[in-house]
Amino acid sequence: MLNAILWIAHSGAAWRDLPERYGSWKIVYSRFIKWRDEGVSGDVDFENLMIDLAFIKVCQSANGGVKRGTKSCRQHKG
Repeated sequence: MLNAILWIAHSGAAWRDLPERYGSWKIVYSRFIKWRDEGVSGDVDFENLMIDLAFIKVCQSANGGVKRGTKSCRQHKG
């Protein structure tokens, strides 16, 4: 549900354009309206919502394979 709402916020698309993988747009929309009316979202400004992934380190084996001569993710520290 949250991913669907974030997709709408990120894309700026109409609710009816929500991809089917998120489920029915009507259900997602009604849940969003319910949360909004109950104050669950607080003062979130979806227009300026950003998630910065620049600080996240990805291990070289994140694609499913380990390169020869390198440590696995579990051996890396920090």
